[in-house]
Amino acid sequence: VQKISVCPENFESVQRGVGGIALDRLGPIYEACASLRLLPPSHTHSFGESHSTEIPMRIGLFGGTFDPIHLGHLILAERCREEAGLEEVWFLPSYVPPHKAERAITRFEQRCEMVALATTSQPAFRVERIEKELPPPSFTSETLAELHSRHPEHEFSLVIGGDSLREFPTWHAPQKVLELARLIAVPRPGSTPVTAVQLAGQLNLPVAQVRLDLVECPAIAIASRDIRARVRAGQTIRFLVPRSIEEYIRERKLYLGGT
Repeated sequence: VQKISVCPENFESVQRGVGGIALDRLGPIYEACASLRLLPPSHTHSFGESHSTEIPMRIGLFGGTFDPIHLGHLILAERCREEAGLEEVWFLPSYVPPHKAERAITRFEQRCEMVALATTSQPAFRVERIEKELPPPSFTSETLAELHSRHPEHEFSLVIGGDSLREFPTWHAPQKVLELARLIAVPRPGSTPVTAVQLAGQLNLPVAQVRLDLVECPAIAIASRDIRARVRAGQTIRFLVPRSIEEYIRERKLYLGGT
């Protein structure tokens, strides 16, 4: 009997097969490593029957243009993660935002890179680039359907602002969004939030089908458009964005022209 030691140093040897032993015979060992997150997600495999090795989690989905991501986005995401009992928050940069047609936006990969830089210190945050793989424009209902197809074990919640909640009935296929995700809304401080009863009435749905949680968050008066305007005017953006984002914008000369 050949003894096989599985540790972070020999992930690749396990992936290829050790000592001539076929990978399918290493399946239980490999899956155990994956379930303990000793292996990165891209290295997880299924052996025998097709099934997911991911651990079921409550995932918050935070979509936006993130052009650029700023501290207000991060504070809101962290507050929702904690108050709504989310295990992770996935940031979903829009590939072709349907509501941003009036202006040019920064390249998708650069926006993703900024989100990755901004979230690197919080292990519960990650960037999800799925919208680049879907037909444009980036509709939330279609993104949710694809995420459910890829990760059927997870429970998804959609993180939105109070203003977006008021506009929700005008979204593309809002009923489908509600079928696929719970809504976590962050109303503006001092405003009267939309209720599940009101939303159900606007969408002609039973109240039970509107899963809505409200999370209070301090008012953070930071907007991406103002950051772009400040960069264009040569003004400081210190303490509006993480320092890594400030440096990224400076090094790549972003936002120096246009809107």
